[in-house]
Amino acid sequence: MDRRSSPGILAAVVLMAILAAPYAPVAAQPQKGPAVDMIIVETRPSGDVAAADVALGRLDMYLKSLSPLVYEGLPSAWVENLKLVRNAGSLWEITMNPVHDEDKLYIVTVAGKEYFNPFAIREARFAMNYLINRKYLVDEILHGGGAPMFGPVGPSNPADKYFRPIYEKYGFTPEGDEEKGLQMINEAMEKAAAQLGGRLTKIEDRTAPAGYWWAFDGEPVTVKFFIRIEDERHEEGLYVANQIEKAGIKVERIEANFLKCIYTVYLTDPRDYEWNLYTAGWGSTGANKYVEGDVAWFYAPWYGWMPAYEVEGWWEWQNETIDNLTMDLLLGRVTSVEEYWDKMVKAVDIGVYESIRVFTVENWEYFPVNKQRVTRLGYDVVTGLWSYWPWRTVDTVDHVLKVAVEAQQAAMYTSAWNPIGGFDDVYSHAIWRAIHDSGSAIHPSEAEPMPVRVAWEVEKNYTISEEGEIVGNIDVPETAVVYDSLNNQWVPVGPDKKAAVRVTLHYTFSKWHHGIDMSMEDVKYIIGWAYEWAHLDEPGDRYYDEQYASSAAPYLDTIKGFEFVDDTTLVVYGDSVHVVSDNVTADYYVWWPTLPWEVWEAMSYIIVNGGPVTNNTYSWYKTEGAEYLSMITPSHVEDMRTAVEIMKGAGHIPDPIASEVTRMEAAKRY
Repeated sequence: MDRRSSPGILAAVVLMAILAAPYAPVAAQPQKGPAVDMIIVETRPSGDVAAADVALGRLDMYLKSLSPLVYEGLPSAWVENLKLVRNAGSLWEITMNPVHDEDKLYIVTVAGKEYFNPFAIREARFAMNYLINRKYLVDEILHGGGAPMFGPVGPSNPADKYFRPIYEKYGFTPEGDEEKGLQMINEAMEKAAAQLGGRLTKIEDRTAPAGYWWAFDGEPVTVKFFIRIEDERHEEGLYVANQIEKAGIKVERIEANFLKCIYTVYLTDPRDYEWNLYTAGWGSTGANKYVEGDVAWFYAPWYGWMPAYEVEGWWEWQNETIDNLTMDLLLGRVTSVEEYWDKMVKAVDIGVYESIRVFTVENWEYFPVNKQRVTRLGYDVVTGLWSYWPWRTVDTVDHVLKVAVEAQQAAMYTSAWNPIGGFDDVYSHAIWRAIHDSGSAIHPSEAEPMPVRVAWEVEKNYTISEEGEIVGNIDVPETAVVYDSLNNQWVPVGPDKKAAVRVTLHYTFSKWHHGIDMSMEDVKYIIGWAYEWAHLDEPGDRYYDEQYASSAAPYLDTIKGFEFVDDTTLVVYGDSVHVVSDNVTADYYVWWPTLPWEVWEAMSYIIVNGGPVTNNTYSWYKTEGAEYLSMITPSHVEDMRTAVEIMKGAGHIPDPIASEVTRMEAAKRY
């Protein structure tokens, strides 16, 4: 590709930077606000085009880390213009579709026709760990820009040492063991063939890598492999496809961009059998010492991005043990540091054994930043520009930042813009983080949660029961409240309630995007909103979402009560304690509203009632027969705008804040 070619499609996305820069230089009369006055976000079709544009000053930085190979292809004079920010926070893995009919272990029935799915066999999935030569991927495809990876925690993470014994137990090596992998797949297929009574056979073919092809009902067993084309995962996918064909399984190589791949793999029912494998890649948005979230994200259906993504009615792989282990870890149901790591190791061991995902490499890539234009930039020591901090610390010579993301079409986002079921692709997530503050964030060098808009004090007092459970010893005041979603009101918790932890949160508010002051009502609203949508109060409850409830309800069950002390202070009582870190404990209880309460109420209105202008049916998540609610889709915005007018005309006040907000105050918000 000609690196001097057109810069690509310009996405008309301009972000007004509204967030305070935490590292502003000291001055006699410091000017409030960010260093940059404007952030312009564009798109580029590829990394080499973007890197060239950064080097030539057309862009200030590129919001995607690139392999060393990209920079090797640039003229040396261009490279001299670049500051390269390292990112060790991205990884590759092969996601597999284990779907099968409920009554048939290996068979998938689609439109009346039966197919044989080799990756419905656990042993065949597990064999991929040996079949793949990870050292080849690092040395030949990444040109040394990475390290072999065998589980969900990369070798650059300090926690990796806890999981090394798992990989050693299974005999995993960087080079793999092709012979062993092929033998395991063959044994698994032979076993299935014996159970299928002659329907699964080998058909000799001298041109086949194995000398034969497996066939089901006389047709070659063929798997659909979705291979990303934007980066070196393309070469990874082609290599892995060749390895699979050595086992006598034909591979249909579907080489596609992120939009097609993500919608097919994550947003279709696995039972439709549209795919078998995918060259997945993930970028962490910040370093973290404590990796229970990573383990749950990659292995636990209740929490993470597994195939089917918790869509009601879709087929989904299940593992109750992993669910229980990760719930215990994420909800603080562990009693010691030793138990914490024991449960972590058990969850990873099961995940590796089941091998729905086979991890291949940790990438070492580099974000390009223009040296001449960018005068200041803070970033995470592990994940670089993916973290929370660059947007808030960056400055340029003219206080205008031009940044690009990768997209081969005008639409740079694959998920909807809504804070419940959206912001799940890396670019929408990154831009969303840039335009709203958080209560807390991960420290860029210490990898611990730290206060941003919410400071905290933590008091812990608990004992361990004979059953190994945490028993709280802190009295919860009778006047502390929780939200009753059935009766739509805050209710006292009553007498004799105990908690393991008391977290006092001190809020620093400012103004929303439309100039209205933030307030504790925004916090109180979103807490009540969470209770409302996480609990099924009656059959057909329209203010309930099962997918949201699957993760929110277990969290809310750990809350013992709230005290709304004053305009900037909230006390939360709970039973979830991170045994390793008080900062993690506090961060668990931080409630921060990402949007004004009236915007939440407008979205909820059209979810419940449909669009007053379009008559659309809406959903927080991608759901068949409903619009995937997005705050940047014009027709959705028009429905929200009209919903606001309807609520304003009716003098509507949301139930969670009915005792704090007057009709006049509500009208001002609307």
